[in-house]
Amino acid sequence: MKPKQVRLQRHEDWSTLSRRARERWTDLSEDDLAAISGDRERLIEVLEERYPRSREVIEREVAEFYESVVDKAERDPNVEI
Repeated sequence: MKPKQVRLQRHEDWSTLSRRARERWTDLSEDDLAAISGDRERLIEVLEERYPRSREVIEREVAEFYESVVDKAERDPNVEI
């Protein structure tokens, strides 16, 4: 089963989240982050290009990342991304 497609609607959300993504995956460049622009599937694709891991492992990492950052913020608007 594929994780739900998530694209952050507000540019400032991705701007903040992209900093977290870069902390998590240090091989991501600024250009990568700009191209991803909040698109979860694109993030997975770029990570597949940068890291020698299976798609399944990367999908799990991305799901955990979104769960720890984005989903918490959606559940509680007082949580900062």
